[in-house]
Amino acid sequence: MARYSHSKLIRRSIENEIRNLRALDLARIDQAHLTKLVRTLLGHGYISRPLYVQNPNGYRVRINETHELFESVKDLWWPPANCVKRGRCNDPGQPVFYYSDSEDTAVIEKQPNEGDILTVLKIELIDPTKLPLVMTLGIHEFTGKTNPRYGGTPPDRDTKQKVFIAREGLSQTNSILHQYLTKEFVKDVPGGSEAEYKITSTIARILINEPETISDDGSVVSDVKIDGIAYPSIAANKFGANVALTTESADRLYRPVSCEVNRVEKAHDRLHYTLGTLCWSESIQADGTIKWHIPKQPQRKK
Repeated sequence: MARYSHSKLIRRSIENEIRNLRALDLARIDQAHLTKLVRTLLGHGYISRPLYVQNPNGYRVRINETHELFESVKDLWWPPANCVKRGRCNDPGQPVFYYSDSEDTAVIEKQPNEGDILTVLKIELIDPTKLPLVMTLGIHEFTGKTNPRYGGTPPDRDTKQKVFIAREGLSQTNSILHQYLTKEFVKDVPGGSEAEYKITSTIARILINEPETISDDGSVVSDVKIDGIAYPSIAANKFGANVALTTESADRLYRPVSCEVNRVEKAHDRLHYTLGTLCWSESIQADGTIKWHIPKQPQRKK
């Protein structure tokens, strides 16, 4: 009879659970059952250090479908529940506040066509000392290499975390779990296949709402609030970063700075666009009303 170590048995169990998750018919699976499966997988001991996002600014883009100017920042903030479809980090009817690390990333995320009118919203931290605390997947491996503000200390250089994981006997299993979660989060999901987001939205919900936060010595830390999750922008070839915040965290941490309306003059490829600026916000009132400045001649930019 073969004899296996306890760690090897756990590793095999994790690998089997991952295979079963990958074999699921996500279009048909019950959400409660899927949540149970993902929660069980993470319960094997997934360890990840949350990241404080250092970049004080973020960007959101909305396409002006009617070519009319938006009158209020509320039209550019997180959407009402009845308009929310399934996304990478949210279930249907569950609004979250998505934003990107740069205007370029935010525009690329929309994959606009020539002639589209885009409104860009720039946001900033209300208090620069109060940073969003997010879980990350794929940031260290991809975006963090070119954007340190979103990378922080990579796990392979996080000495305290490595010591803790080794002490808990999770070195091999944690690596398997992290690789699986990251691979799911950087998956390119084509339009019409939104059911594929069931896995990532479930992972995001559990990591944000059910964190088991512990110190480097293994003590449980209570009352730690996770504001959201950060991940590479798939549309921007993983060079840019996206963040999905809970609506409560978005309203508590950020405020609008300015708006700008651009027309896509040329779509060179899926990563490069020439934009012409049509107008910009002169002011944003306390109630969110936007006062627009409309120049006589559009301004071109890349």
